[in-house]
Amino acid sequence: MPGAKRLLIRLILTAKRFLVPWILTVKRVPVMAAETDPEALQAFLQQEQKDWHFSGFYFLAPDGSYCTETGETGVLELGR
Repeated sequence: MPGAKRLLIRLILTAKRFLVPWILTVKRVPVMAAETDPEALQAFLQQEQKDWHFSGFYFLAPDGSYCTETGETGVLELGR
C-alpha cells in the first residue's frame, strides 16, 4: 500500500503543477470580453491549445455536464 500512496501523491502534485499556471492563464481573459468578442475568445483558446498541447477544451459544470469550445455538450460519466 505505501507504493500506491506515493504514486497517488505524485499524481496529485503533477496535476497541481499543471493546473496552477492554467488557472492564472484563464484569469487573464475578461469574462465580458469573451461575451462581446467571441473571435477573441476563440483566438485565445487556439493559442492556449498550441502552448499547452491540448486537443480540445471542456468547460465543466459541478454536475458533470460540459460544453466544448465548438459547442458540443454532454455529461461526463463519473462512475455513478
